[in-house]
Amino acid sequence: MATITVIPAKENRKGEQGIIRVAAYCRVSTDRDAQESSYEIQKTHYQELIDKTPGWCLAGIYADEGISGTSVKHREAFIRMMRDSEKGLIDLIVTKSISRFARNTIDCLGYARMLKAHRVPVYFEKENINTMDSGGEFLLTVMASLAQQESISLSQNVKLGLQYRYQQGKVSMGFSRFLGFKKNEHGDMVVVEEEALVVRKIYEMLIDGVSYGDICDFLNTRGISSPSGKVWYKATIRRMLKNEKYAGDAMLQKTCTTDVLNKVREKNNGIVPLYYIKDHHEPIVSHEVWLKAQAEMMRRTKPFSPYKLYCKKCGSAYRISKGNCLMCSTRIKSGPRRCCSDVILIEEFEEVVLKAVNSFIENAKDVKNAMTLETTLPDYEEEYVRYTDLIISQMSKGVKELEEEKERILDRISLMNRDEEDNIKELLSLSDRKAFYRPRLLNYLRKMTYAKKTFTIEFVGGAVIEIKKDLNAYPVRKVRKRRK
Repeated sequence: MATITVIPAKENRKGEQGIIRVAAYCRVSTDRDAQESSYEIQKTHYQELIDKTPGWCLAGIYADEGISGTSVKHREAFIRMMRDSEKGLIDLIVTKSISRFARNTIDCLGYARMLKAHRVPVYFEKENINTMDSGGEFLLTVMASLAQQESISLSQNVKLGLQYRYQQGKVSMGFSRFLGFKKNEHGDMVVVEEEALVVRKIYEMLIDGVSYGDICDFLNTRGISSPSGKVWYKATIRRMLKNEKYAGDAMLQKTCTTDVLNKVREKNNGIVPLYYIKDHHEPIVSHEVWLKAQAEMMRRTKPFSPYKLYCKKCGSAYRISKGNCLMCSTRIKSGPRRCCSDVILIEEFEEVVLKAVNSFIENAKDVKNAMTLETTLPDYEEEYVRYTDLIISQMSKGVKELEEEKERILDRISLMNRDEEDNIKELLSLSDRKAFYRPRLLNYLRKMTYAKKTFTIEFVGGAVIEIKKDLNAYPVRKVRKRRK
């Protein structure tokens, strides 16, 4: 008859001489004094607990300070503890509660199962749950869900508190990387005059037409530090120019949290209310200067071609390319696979413009009425008016200052209008010239598009003329296929 011998199972994995290597995990979510006290108390508690428990030895205290528990992304001590567990350096993990371990149900269960696969149990003191017990995972799932919901509820309470502050006009912001302002002893924003001179110079240079790159070079060559204390970049200049706080106003809740657990923040495009506080603090630049800067930036961001020629397929501007020709910007950047529009020679373009002008003069019954002279003004004036309309629509209806500013600009445009007869005479003289004088002639064209071997020319008065491509004089260049 066979003999059966029972070999008892080992309840716990042990190190040398039967000693259980115990690790403690501690975490506090903020750096405040009260939380620092809790952080130190947790560490002291686990040090004493492990020392006085027979058969236990300290494998390490893993602590994350000032880190949220909704994600493990920045919890370096937690990640290090998981790696040590996989290496077999830890036999048991002890922590205060499930909320200290993780406030995300998926993370909590996922890492608990990962540790269980390496036979490393996690013991939660407050809930009295051991992940190696038969009912441990069920209880862990329920309690982890409650911890996650508690975190979401806390986040909503914080959002509500911020909403009340915004409604009262209270602005909270960081001053460490804010050029031109600092916080006084009462917590109010005050101007730092030395830094304000730099800010005003940046706005002045932009309005004068200086490029972002040249502004950066101007500041860097003179040893002027950026708000972060480093060199200047184009993105830094753009952010400063867009910031309404330099005009004395404050736009609150520009961004919002859309995912509490994953800490995802997005630009507030109507997701939650925006709060605009006018004349909140002392400005560095006037509202007029700030609005001019916004109009200039808007003008620069629009797809612009010095030749006023645009691709009808993708909408990009035609730009000068190699070989004295014009090419779609998309094709220049991404190749013919993204946009297979034709390449246009400079001389072909000039010939088409002259044909269009002559055709316009010959066919127009009333050239004087067809030409509207407001559009011969600089582009930034028109963009300025559009931008003031946009700002007015976003703000309350009682803002009279911006309405008055708009009226002043409209008056300025009407004063700049020239006599119609002078413009028509100039157009006639330019169309008769053999030499192509592009800068003046193109002032009378609003836009040109090219597609399907056809140029569409739109004049400032609204007249539209189409001219077919002369394939005999300017045959279409074939696109070379790239070798695979």
